[in-house]
Amino acid sequence: MSHRGTELDRPDLKTLDDLYRAMTDPDDLEQKEWLWPHLPLYGGEPPEDDFGVWSWDENRLLVGTHYTDLRLVDRKKWRG
Repeated sequence: MSHRGTELDRPDLKTLDDLYRAMTDPDDLEQKEWLWPHLPLYGGEPPEDDFGVWSWDENRLLVGTHYTDLRLVDRKKWRG
């Protein structure tokens, strides 16, 4: 797993699914303030069009503009 920016001290975020659950948890709003610029990456190449893409693994992308509209999408279906 690689990180953009400062090292993220969250050993519980082992997969993209873990990250998605943490980012969309309405009870963890404070966490979202520091998580966004330091999201971990879970493998695979960066997408060609990464506007609105916050993290990824080999098969999916975490996309959205705000924690309330984040979703996991299949890389093959992403059109930005």
